[in-house]
Amino acid sequence: MNKLFEMDEPLPEDRPKIVKYGTERKKKQKIESPLLSMKEAADYLGVSLRIVRNLIDQKAFKVIPLAGVIKIRRSTLDAWLEQSEVYRDDEEAFAGSKRFSRINPIGE
Repeated sequence: MNKLFEMDEPLPEDRPKIVKYGTERKKKQKIESPLLSMKEAADYLGVSLRIVRNLIDQKAFKVIPLAGVIKIRRSTLDAWLEQSEVYRDDEEAFAGSKRFSRINPIGE
């Protein structure tokens, strides 16, 4: 056997690992900030970015313009969600909604 490839002792464990560029990505650190971007607010509410923009245009909740970027307080979203809660049988809340309109049984 070739003497070059024989190893009498194992490699040291503290040697640096060889990693190809781009194979290991840094994990995003999730910081629980009280201020959310519009995208983060959409993720928090479980809706699309377009819906968050529409809600802002309708002045559903207050926003903070910060250095040219719109930020929304997490507490503002929580308060808006609580204020927006309704019971299923509230006719006014679901007026105009085809999805949640009351279906009359046949014969009524």
